[in-house]
Amino acid sequence: MALSAEWPCYAPQPGHPTVAERKAFVDNAIPSALAAEASHGVPAPALIAMAIQESGYGYTRTALNANNLFGFKWVSTSGAGGRVAWVLACQPATDPNNRYVRFKNRADAFDYVAGRLAKSSYYRADTDAYEAAIANGADRVTAITAWIDAIADPYNANPALYRRTIGRLLNNPLAPADSLSPTENLYRLVPEQQQASPAAATKVHAGPHPAVRKLFQKGLDSGGRYMENECEDVALTDPLFAGVLAPYRGLPAKGVPVRNCRYPFAGGFARVLMANVDAEQLARWTLSACKQSDPDNLDRCLTVTSHNIWCGSNAQFAISGAVSEPAEICGAKAAGRKALITFRDGITVETLNAPYCSIKPYSEQEEKASLFGKVSKVKKIGRIAMATRAMHCAAGCEVDVSATTTDASGRNAWLDAVRDSYVQAIGQDSYPLLAAWVASNKSRFDGYQGLDLTRFNCASYFNTK
Repeated sequence: MALSAEWPCYAPQPGHPTVAERKAFVDNAIPSALAAEASHGVPAPALIAMAIQESGYGYTRTALNANNLFGFKWVSTSGAGGRVAWVLACQPATDPNNRYVRFKNRADAFDYVAGRLAKSSYYRADTDAYEAAIANGADRVTAITAWIDAIADPYNANPALYRRTIGRLLNNPLAPADSLSPTENLYRLVPEQQQASPAAATKVHAGPHPAVRKLFQKGLDSGGRYMENECEDVALTDPLFAGVLAPYRGLPAKGVPVRNCRYPFAGGFARVLMANVDAEQLARWTLSACKQSDPDNLDRCLTVTSHNIWCGSNAQFAISGAVSEPAEICGAKAAGRKALITFRDGITVETLNAPYCSIKPYSEQEEKASLFGKVSKVKKIGRIAMATRAMHCAAGCEVDVSATTTDASGRNAWLDAVRDSYVQAIGQDSYPLLAAWVASNKSRFDGYQGLDLTRFNCASYFNTK
C-alpha cells in the first residue's frame, strides 16, 4: 500500500478509480440505494452521487477500511446505532474527531445514512417534501434536484459547490458533466410510476415548508432564544402544575417541555417559565397560516410571517415571569437599554408587587410576584403570533376579549384566548392566532424590503413595520 505522503489523507487510493471501477461502484450501489429509498424515502440517485463524492467511488481510506461511503463520523455508540468506530490515523489535528462509523458492509452504510437524512430535524421536512412530490407526479429530475438544493445547507460547508458537484454526478456518474447523459444519468433509477406512501404525501401537505424550517433552525442554532440560558424542565409532579402551569400540563406529553429558566440581566438575573416549540412546529404554523390567509402571495407571506414570529419574540412563549425587552417598549426613559417586563400566558401584563417595567433586576419578592402574583392589567399583543385583540376578533372571536383587567377569580378572556390558541396548536398545523395576524397584515407584505428566507433581518423588518 502507498505511503501516506504519496496518498493524501482524504483522497482515493492512488491509481483508483479506473473507468471500470467507477462503473462497478455504481452498479453495486444501485440495489443498496434503492432499498434505502424504499425504507426511508431518501432519493436513491442522490445517495449514490453523495457516496461517490465522499468516498471516491469507494477508494478512500474510510471506504476501504470501514465501508463508510459518506464520511459520517463516530460520536457515540448510541448515535452510531451500536456500530463501532474506525480511526483515520492520518487525519490532521485541524480537523477534530478522526473516528468514523465502521459499517458491516456498504448496504449498511446506505441504510444508516438514508435513515439519518429521513429522521434528522435538519433534513426530515426535505425528505417528506421529496416523497410527496413524487407521489403527486412531479418530474424526477425536478424533485431530486429540489431535495439536493434543500439539504445542501447545512449538510455541506460549501452548499453552492456541493449542489453543483452532486448535480454533475447525477447527470453522469462515470464522467461528471453539466449536461444530462441519456444513458448513464442516475435519475433513471427512480421508476416513472413510483409513488410515495399515502402517509408521506399527507405528511408533507400538512408539514413545514423546508426553507422556513431551515430559517427558524438557523435562528435557534444561533442562540436567538436569549432566555434559554440556565433552564430546567419542570416535573409534572411539581406543585407549579397545580397553579400557574395548570393549563400547560399536557405539553410535555406532546414533546414540549415547560421550562424554568434563569438568564443574565443588568448584572443580575431574571427568571421566566416558558414553553417553546421547535423549528418544525414554527414552520408548520407559518405555512398553514399563509395558505389559509394569503395563498395568492405565499412566498412573500412566508417571509414576512416568519420574521414577525422571530423578530417579535424570538419564538419564545413566556408563561409567566420577566422578559428582557428594549426599555423604550414599556416607556422607560433609558434609550438603548433593556428592561424587565412582566408576562403571563404570552402577553405583557402588570402584576401586583412587581414593577411592570424595570431596568434593574427584580428583588426576590418582586420575582415571585412576576411569576405567581395576581395580574392587575393585561396588555394587547399575544405572542408568539404578535396578534392584537382586534386582529383576533376580525377573524372571529367567540367571547368578548376587550377587558384589560382580571375578574375576581383572576381570569381574563384575552389571556385565555392567547394561551389556548398556542397550547391547542402544538402538534397541529393550524395556529389560529397566527392566521389572524396574517389576515390583518397581508395587505402590507409587499412593502417589506430586504427580507428573504436565508436569514433573519430584524432591522429591515422593524424599519418597514
